[in-house]
Amino acid sequence: MLDRLFGVKIHDSVFLFSLIVIAIGMPFGKAILSIGMVLMIINFFAEANFKHAFYAVKNNIPLLFIVAYFLFYIIATSWSIDFYQGWSDVKSRVPLIALPVIIVSNAPLTKRQLSIVLHIFLASLLVSSLVNFLNYNNVFGPSGIVDIRDMSLFGSHIRFAILLALGIGVAICFILKTKKYILLYLIAIVWLLFYTYFSQVLSGYISVIVIGLTLLFYFLWKLNRLVSITAALLFFGVAAYYTFQFLNFEKKVLNLSTLPVFNESGAMYYHSNEDFSEINGEAIHSYYVPGEITSEWSKVSKLGIHDADKKGHAIITTILRYMTAKGLTKDSIGFQKLNKADIANIHEGYTYPSEKNEPFRSRINGLRFQLINNVNPNGHSLLQRFEYWKTSLYLIKKHGIFGVGTGGNQKAFDLAYEESNSSLLPENRCRSHNMFFSILIGQGVIGISLFILMLLVLLRTSFKLNFILGVLFLTVMFASFFIEDTLETQLG
Repeated sequence: MLDRLFGVKIHDSVFLFSLIVIAIGMPFGKAILSIGMVLMIINFFAEANFKHAFYAVKNNIPLLFIVAYFLFYIIATSWSIDFYQGWSDVKSRVPLIALPVIIVSNAPLTKRQLSIVLHIFLASLLVSSLVNFLNYNNVFGPSGIVDIRDMSLFGSHIRFAILLALGIGVAICFILKTKKYILLYLIAIVWLLFYTYFSQVLSGYISVIVIGLTLLFYFLWKLNRLVSITAALLFFGVAAYYTFQFLNFEKKVLNLSTLPVFNESGAMYYHSNEDFSEINGEAIHSYYVPGEITSEWSKVSKLGIHDADKKGHAIITTILRYMTAKGLTKDSIGFQKLNKADIANIHEGYTYPSEKNEPFRSRINGLRFQLINNVNPNGHSLLQRFEYWKTSLYLIKKHGIFGVGTGGNQKAFDLAYEESNSSLLPENRCRSHNMFFSILIGQGVIGISLFILMLLVLLRTSFKLNFILGVLFLTVMFASFFIEDTLETQLG
């Protein structure tokens, strides 16, 4: 319409501009992202070339699978246990169908245009991650951030971590395709890897590993399928071994009746098998003299024993875990063996001496601590996920054939937590944190079948067309679906 009025391809220009705004908005937050999406949709209706759009969609097999899944998503509102929430969910999922339809309906981007969009996406990631990092390190003034995983200023730290991995994939693809500015791309990759490592977001670690493995298996498959299959089997064997090592921890349960009652200064010990160290398996509340620890701590710190460290945990908890990791008795004798660096570490919230310099291992050790002391899931991200998944399986067993209908997930989870007498506090009772579970609970067997088929068709098409960027994006998203409700948000 506007093209005929102005004599130039206005709609194509607006379409490209809206893609650029979306590319900026993905790292920088909902407001910018929404502007780009709304602009794209308005431009589509203003162009009003619906006949062309119909045939473009009709002739695009992968898109037809997306349409089929979305239509069934709408149909599933008809048996929803929360009909009004169902239509709210449908409205929030419109981008899942609208953006692919609009993109397919427009003239394909030239290589130069696609390069512009991807470079802007990569630049936005670099800028936003740098702002996050500088803010966390108080360059702009006191940030007030307690948990490093709150470093992401513009949205969810989990989804930002996934975007960083996708940015690494984009930079790698530019190196493979253009052969220019390789040094700049390598610098971008190194920075994004460093930020991912520093931020301690498990989803980020997993996404980066998936990027690396996808590239490896992709090129091996193109080279020799047998070699690729062998490499995959070898990887899964090694992964299984290290998973076993990770889970093979020992609790050194004490025979309390055989332990000394008093320490060298004559104070009475407190012994308990309540919690255990993830570092050495020793009981944290053993060889412990509360009064002496309180007294000794007051000599070296202005913070009270029950005040919070910089990670938001009670100082006393951090002290006991730190001293246990060092193999010290938790009394005046053991405390006096701590040096100034140890006291500083405890103030920072570190629970063992080398934690400050080991972001990745620190995150892994944090998960081990949760698994070793898995009595109360509240406040522990991994243990809470186990509760979400256990409740999800309960709902799948109960409603798995047809599901509870689109929009019914939250009400179904609320009821399930009550019925199963969940130990989770009300504020921690979330949905599945697994996209496959979420769809199976909501839309049943047909919904999950269409969803998986859609992903496989998209992956097969990308692989067949040697579209490595599409393969990378899809495998990262697929991996994220196991630990996140990725599509439950606008950015997802």
